[in-house]
Amino acid sequence: MAWWIPFNKLRDRQTRYINEMLKSVRTGNKTVYWVQGFAGTGKTTVLANLAVKLRADRKSLGIRETYCFITYTHAMKELIKKTFVAENKGFINIQTHTKFLKDQKTYDFVFLDEVQDISPNDLNRIKALSNFLFIAGDCEQSIYQGSAEENQIDEIFKPNKLVFTEILRLTKSMRDLAKKILPDSRINEGSPENTNGDNTPLIVEFDSEASEFSWIADNAVQRAAPGSPSCILFTHHSDIKKFFYQIYKSQNISPAGPFEDVNLNDHNTKLDYRQVNGYFKRHKLPYRYLGNSFGELDESDKQPIVFIMTYHSSKGLDFDTVYVPQLTINKQIVLPHVLEKSPGLHQRLLFVAVTRSRKDLFLTYSGKAPHKYITDLPAGSYEKIENPHLIDDDEEDDWDIF
Repeated sequence: MAWWIPFNKLRDRQTRYINEMLKSVRTGNKTVYWVQGFAGTGKTTVLANLAVKLRADRKSLGIRETYCFITYTHAMKELIKKTFVAENKGFINIQTHTKFLKDQKTYDFVFLDEVQDISPNDLNRIKALSNFLFIAGDCEQSIYQGSAEENQIDEIFKPNKLVFTEILRLTKSMRDLAKKILPDSRINEGSPENTNGDNTPLIVEFDSEASEFSWIADNAVQRAAPGSPSCILFTHHSDIKKFFYQIYKSQNISPAGPFEDVNLNDHNTKLDYRQVNGYFKRHKLPYRYLGNSFGELDESDKQPIVFIMTYHSSKGLDFDTVYVPQLTINKQIVLPHVLEKSPGLHQRLLFVAVTRSRKDLFLTYSGKAPHKYITDLPAGSYEKIENPHLIDDDEEDDWDIF
C-alpha cells in the first residue's frame, strides 16, 4: 500500500496548505480546517503529514499534548495505523469514529478523515471533544445513510476550506469514466497527474458468472505482488460468499471448514471471515477478506495477496489493480428499500469503487448486456474485450495485457 508520501516529497500545494494550518495553530487560532478534493487528490496523506509535522513542532516547544486520528472504516484505521508505526510515529491514537465517541476522551488535536460519512449529531460530539480539529473529505463520495451534507458540515464547523484539484491517483480515462457514472460530480474539473501513464479501464464480458469469477480469481493473483496487493470489490456479502465458495470448490480442498453447509441462497447470512481467512492461509491460497476488523494489510507487504472487499469498506483505500465484477444489466448495486431513502446512492457507491485504482481497472459482467452505468461511456475512456478465458494460449495475439 503505497499511499503514504513523506513531507519532503509532497506537492507544492500540499506543503503550502500544511504550513498554513501549522501557522494557524501557532497563533492559537482554533478555526477548523477542511481539506477537500476529488477522489485521489491525497487528502488523507495531507491530514497524516499534518499530524506528524504538528507533533514535531509542538514537541520542540516542550509541550505535551494528545493526538487522535479518526477514520470511518476499520480497514482505513488499519492502513493509518500501519503507516504511523512504519514511520515510528507512535504518538497518535488511531480510532474509528464510533470508538472515539464511545471513549468520550478529549484530545488536543483531532484529525477526522471521511467527514462526509458521519452524521451531524456525531460531528457535533466530535467537535466538543476536540481542542484543535482538522477534517478531510469529499461529499461526492458520501455513501452512508444519515451522513452530513456539505451545508450541514459548514454549519457545524464553519471551516476554512483548502481545496485540492490535482488528481494523483486516477488516470484521465479513469476520471472520465467516473464522471460518466456520477454525472453531477465535478471530478472532470480535476487535473489527472497520475505518473503511471494513462492506463485505460477494461470492460470485460464473460459467458457466465462462473467463468467471470474464475478468470478474476486467477488474474488477480497474477497481478498481485509483495507490497502491491490486488483488490476485488463486491456490492454485497452474499456475492462475496459466492465468490469464495467457487474458489473453495475449484481447489478441491478438504475438509470444508467454513464452507460446510454453506447456503448460497441465504442472502442474509455472512461467512465467518476470520475462519475463511485462516482457512485460505492454511491452504496457501492468497485470498483474504478485508474489512469490518477482518484481514490485515500487513500480510501483503512480503507476499502477493488478493483482498476481497465491499464497496463500502474500500472507501479511502487504493490499489494498483482493482476488479469490479457482476456489473450485469440487472445488478442491484443498492437494494430498492435502501435506494428509496438515499436516491443516487447506487451511483455514488459505484463511483467510489471505480476510483480505487492507481493503475489497472477491470469492470466485468456476464450475460448479454452490462449495467447501464457502464454503457455509452465516453470514447477513449475504456476498452472492451470478450471471454478472455477462451483465448488459446498458443495463439499469437495481442492479449499480453493479461
